Amino acid sequence: YEPFYAFAFDGVVGLGLEGLAVAPEFSLFGMMAAAGRLKTPMFGVFLADSDEEESEISFGGWSPDKVRGKVAWAPVAMPEHGHWQVHISSVRIGNHT
Repeated sequence: YEPFYAFAFDGVVGLGLEGLAVAPEFSLFGMMAAAGRLKTPMFGVFLADSDEEESEISFGGWSPDKVRGKVAWAPVAMPEHGHWQVHISSVRIGNHT
């Protein structure tokens, strides 16, 4: 079964949680973790904001040289829905919360 046959997708990598995967083999990250291919079951994404840098994805961790501050961890909210979402208690923009 090829679920992407009838759709034009751009950038489907298989990083969604189990709740969104058509089947376990359509979760690239899940398959790598289950096979013990990752140092740790995590991935990091760096999105470049100019042509001077390249964006990257790191499997099994993250690139410390791409992080400016301390890494903060938050649990995934409602992982059964399949989305990488977290609870947000407040948002601060400048001096406004």
